Amino acid sequence: KKAIREATKEARGNAATARKMITIAEGYEKYAPAAGMVGRTLAGLNDFLGTQGDVESLRVQFETVKNQAVLNTLPPGAASDVDVTNAMKGFPTKFWKPSEISSYLKGQAKLAALVAEGENARAKWLSENKGDDSGFADYWEKEQGSDEFTEMLGTKYGLVWEEAPEVDGSAFTVPSRPSVRQIRRGS
Repeated sequence: KKAIREATKEARGNAATARKMITIAEGYEKYAPAAGMVGRTLAGLNDFLGTQGDVESLRVQFETVKNQAVLNTLPPGAASDVDVTNAMKGFPTKFWKPSEISSYLKGQAKLAALVAEGENARAKWLSENKGDDSGFADYWEKEQGSDEFTEMLGTKYGLVWEEAPEVDGSAFTVPSRPSVRQIRRGS
């Protein structure tokens, strides 16, 4: 029963996080706040004048979600300032372009939704199998690979699945270095 309670608690937490991230992402799309130095300047001016509005509220919400995600990446126990700084390197700042923040949040929301549904499925599995979770990993691998599962995630959490763009890999190849023979010949 304890494992079932833990799984359902984890599922609820991740489902709430996914929905919160989607809401914030939609806010960035709606308001399209200024990015970079212009965004920092406007935010500073609003702080000075005391005229915070929806954009500043949105940025605070983003920072809250980001800080929680950073805390979740830190190892258990006391974390130094260096640990926190290193953990934050993988996250965008509130002054990135709105489209980049929205894309980042939507990606993180998909991951949180996947974890939530995995924990829901695990709790159900444990309940049906008298607390024995052997076999769950195989079941879950098949379940999350189905088109029906992807469709359910999209409907339940408001997620949109987009085709990944095709990338021409030749643009990423490292040019070959000339051989010693070519260098001696001057070619």
